Amino acid sequence: MLDLLEDRGELANTYVVFATDNGVHMGQHRYVIPRGSKSTPYEEAASTPLMIRGPGVPHGVVRTQLVANNDLAPTFAAWAALPPPENADGRSITPLLSETPPSAWRTALLNESRFVRPEYQTFPNYEAIFTASGERYVEYATDEKELYNLKTDPYELTNSYDAAAPPTGLSSRLRVLEKCAGETCRKAENRQ
Repeated sequence: MLDLLEDRGELANTYVVFATDNGVHMGQHRYVIPRGSKSTPYEEAASTPLMIRGPGVPHGVVRTQLVANNDLAPTFAAWAALPPPENADGRSITPLLSETPPSAWRTALLNESRFVRPEYQTFPNYEAIFTASGERYVEYATDEKELYNLKTDPYELTNSYDAAAPPTGLSSRLRVLEKCAGETCRKAENRQ
């Protein structure tokens, strides 16, 4: 595809995006299910590759800011010089693709899984908040809770949730992210 774009003289003017919608467990957390081993809040399933090349995108640079699939539509709209979809929860990631990305960016993301068809459900429904500082807080429909710090426990092996001292800040921020839409989501994601 890149050769074809180059042959047609379009490569220098084209963004190429490689992304997936989820990762898949391959035994991590003792989780191997032939169908649906992807709908968990764990790093292996929740984090996915996103690679972009195009005009102004520095070659070989890795960014660590939080981005999500719902950022793609606003990003594509920005590249086409169009307004983003009015009800989009995401934001254009174009500023992150420059030589000097903004110092302030999203500080948290909502990750959730809500199956309505039990035949596809292999893991309990959940809502989770992922923070830029590496915290991952999960509330399951079963009333179980998990808390990890990916900086000190990158493989999410030790649930540090303590019912006697629950992470009230993360829990209340999760409630806000669950109910937001559009601009209110962008504001909620930026809050400290």
